[in-house]
Amino acid sequence: MADTTSVGYVPLPADGGDVGDYDGTGINASFYNPVAAPAHTEGWVFYDSTEKALSYYNDESDVTINMGQELVIRVRNESGGVISNGEVVYSNGVAGAENRPSIALARSDVSATSKVIGIATHDIADSSYGYVTQFGLVRGLNTATFSAGDSVWLSETTAGGLTATEPTSPNFSVFIGEVLVSDASNGVIFITALGNTGASSGGGAGAGSATQLVIPARKDSAGTIADGEAVYITGYNSGQDVILVELAQSDSSTTMPALGLAQGSFTNSTSGEIIVSGRLAGQNTAAFSVGDELYISPTTPGALTTTKPVANYKIQKVGVVSRANASNGVITITGAGRSNDAPNFSAADKFRFGGTGGVTTEGDITAQARALLDDATQLAQAQTILNNVGVTAATVASTDKILGLDVDDSGNLKSFTAQSIADLAGAGGGAATVLAVFDASAASSMDSDNCLDSTYDNYVLYLSRLVPGTDGDGLWARVGTGATPTYQSGAGAYAWTQRAWPLSDDISNSDTKISLFGDDGLGNAAGECAGYIITFEHPSDATLNTPCTWRGVVNDAGSTAVASYSIGAGAYLSTTAVTSLRILFSTGTITGHGVLIGIKDSV
Repeated sequence: MADTTSVGYVPLPADGGDVGDYDGTGINASFYNPVAAPAHTEGWVFYDSTEKALSYYNDESDVTINMGQELVIRVRNESGGVISNGEVVYSNGVAGAENRPSIALARSDVSATSKVIGIATHDIADSSYGYVTQFGLVRGLNTATFSAGDSVWLSETTAGGLTATEPTSPNFSVFIGEVLVSDASNGVIFITALGNTGASSGGGAGAGSATQLVIPARKDSAGTIADGEAVYITGYNSGQDVILVELAQSDSSTTMPALGLAQGSFTNSTSGEIIVSGRLAGQNTAAFSVGDELYISPTTPGALTTTKPVANYKIQKVGVVSRANASNGVITITGAGRSNDAPNFSAADKFRFGGTGGVTTEGDITAQARALLDDATQLAQAQTILNNVGVTAATVASTDKILGLDVDDSGNLKSFTAQSIADLAGAGGGAATVLAVFDASAASSMDSDNCLDSTYDNYVLYLSRLVPGTDGDGLWARVGTGATPTYQSGAGAYAWTQRAWPLSDDISNSDTKISLFGDDGLGNAAGECAGYIITFEHPSDATLNTPCTWRGVVNDAGSTAVASYSIGAGAYLSTTAVTSLRILFSTGTITGHGVLIGIKDSV
C-alpha cells in the first residue's frame, strides 16, 4: 500500500513499513498506529492508545465507541424531558422516522418499567436520537454515594436511578452492574444490563427467582390456560418429564386443590409455567382492590373471586391483590393449601358451629351453655347422654378447666382450674401443694426462682440423688431476695449449726452460706449420693429473719463413715423477705432432683 503523509488519516507504522497488506485484489489487513483520541469527527476510526481498542466516532460529539469492549444501541427519547448520562432506561415502544426504540426512565416497582434495555451513555434531549449502553463502561457519572466495587440495581423509588441495596418483593430485582470509580463527576460503572428484564416479570413464561417459586407444567387437552388462571394437577407426562394441569374450580374435589396461577398462557400439547408462590404481575386486577384476598371460584374454571365460597364448596385462598390495575395489576400468590380453613377466634371461650348455609359461625360457650341450662328439655337430653356415655378415667392437670354452675351467683356458669379448686380446699390451713420440680445435670446450681411468697407459710424442699461434680465438695444453701432474685452471698449473711453421725459437729455464726453437711464434703464415686429435707419458715415475713431446719443422709464410701446422718438449723440474718432458694456445691457442679412444697399453717 502506498505511503501518504498529506493529511495523516492513516498514520504510517513507526518502522516506515506498509500500512496494510494488499494482494492486488483487496486489503487483507490494515495497521492503525496507537494514538490518543483525536478531536471528534463523525466517521473517524482510530486505535485508542488509552482504551486499547479500535474506536470510532458517531454523530454524538461526546460519545466514543470502543469496538469489542462495549455494546450500544441507537434510541429515540420521546419522554418529555432530558434523559441524562448514566440514567437507566426501558423501551416503551417505537418512535421516530428511523423506527428506533422509544425510551423512558426505568423503575423497579412496576413490571413494565423494570424491563431495562440499557444506560444512557450521554445526555439525550427530548424528541431526539441518542445512544444507550447495554454492555461496557459508562463514564462521567456522579457515583460519590457508592464505593468502588459496589454492585448496583435499578432503584424502586427513583426513576432512572441506581441503588446499592437489592430491591425485595414486591419490587423487581434488576441488576445493572458494578461501580469501578467512585467520584462526584468522573465516576465509572461497568454495565451488564443486557437482557436483564427483572427477577420477577409476570405476564409471560419466565425462569422464576428468589421472589417466585415456579414449576413447569403442560396442558394435554383442547382449550387454553390463560395468563393468571388457577390450575390443578391432573397427571404426569413421562415423555416430557412434566406435570399436567387444567383449570381449577372449587365446586368439586376432583378439580381441587389449585397448584398455583399460570405465568403466561399455553394451549393443547404445549408447556408453560405455574407460579406456586411469589409475585405475578401484568394482570387485570381492576375489579379488585389492594389487599383483597382471592379464592378459587366455584362457578368459573380458573377464575379468582374475593367472595369466600360457602355451602359444600372447597375453600382455598391463593393470594392477595398487591396492585389494582387493568393491565399492570399484581397478585402476591401465597401458595396452595387451605390456609383459611381454621381462622382464629375473636376472643377466648368461643366455639364454631354450622350456621346459615353451612357457613362456619362463631358462638359464645357461656351463652350457649346458659341457653341449654335454661331449656328443661335440652337439659334432660344432656343428662340422658351423660348417663349413657362411658367415661374413661384420666389424670387431671393443675391447669385443666372445670365447668360449673354457681348457684349462689344467679346461677352463672363459671370455669375453674383444678389448681384453684385445690387452693380453695386448702384455704382453711394445713394444705400442702407441690409448687415446683427441679432437675439439675452438671449445673452450676439448683434454683427455685420466685417460688416463695405469702401464699404459703412454710416451704419444704425435698432433695434426692445429689452428686457433686467435684469429689469432696461441701453442700451449701443460699436464699434470694427480690422479684429478679439476688442470691445473698455476703459476709455474715447466715448462721448455722450442724451435727453429723458419726462425724463431728460444726457451727458458724457468721458465714456466706448455710453449710448443710458442716465442714465435711460429699463424694462422687460410683453409687455415692445424698438426700436432704429442708424446711424454711415464713420466708415472706419481712419483720423476722428466715430460719430453716434440715435432716439428711450422705453416702460416701471414701469417708470414715460410709453412711452419715445429718441434722442442722440455720437462718438468713436479715429481715428482708425471701423469694427464692439456691442449692449448690462449694466449687463444682451439681446433679440431682428437687421438689418444692408449700404448706399453710393449721388453724
